[in-house]
Amino acid sequence: MLLAGCKEPNPNAQAPITGSTNIVVHSSRIYQTNPGATDIGPGYYIVCQITFTNDTGHDVVPQPKNFVFYDASGQPHVGVDTGASELIGISNYKGVVQRDAKQDYTIGFRVSTVSSGAVYYAAL
Repeated sequence: MLLAGCKEPNPNAQAPITGSTNIVVHSSRIYQTNPGATDIGPGYYIVCQITFTNDTGHDVVPQPKNFVFYDASGQPHVGVDTGASELIGISNYKGVVQRDAKQDYTIGFRVSTVSSGAVYYAAL
C-alpha cells in the first residue's frame, strides 16, 4: 500500500544553507514550531552549527543576533539561541573572539517557510 501526503520538515532534514566568507555551516536542521507557541503563527526554526572566523579587523563579542540568515528571496532572519523549545540545550560561547580567531556557534533562525539561503555575520 502506498501512502501519499504532505511530509513535514523534521529535525533529521537538512536545510540547504551556506555561509558567507567568514562563516562555515557544518550542519543545519529544520524544526517545525508549535503552532500555538508564538503570536506570529506557525513556522520553522532552521538551526545551524557554524564556525565563525573573525575577519573584522578587531576583537568582537558575537551574540546570536549578530548572525543573520538571508533566505532565497533576500529576507533577513536574525539569529537566536533561546526562547523556543526547539532551541533547548543550545549553549554558545559568550566571550571575546580575537581578530583572525575561530569560534563555533549553534544558532537558530525563525522562518515562515523552509528556504535555502546563507548565514552572515553582522556587527550591530
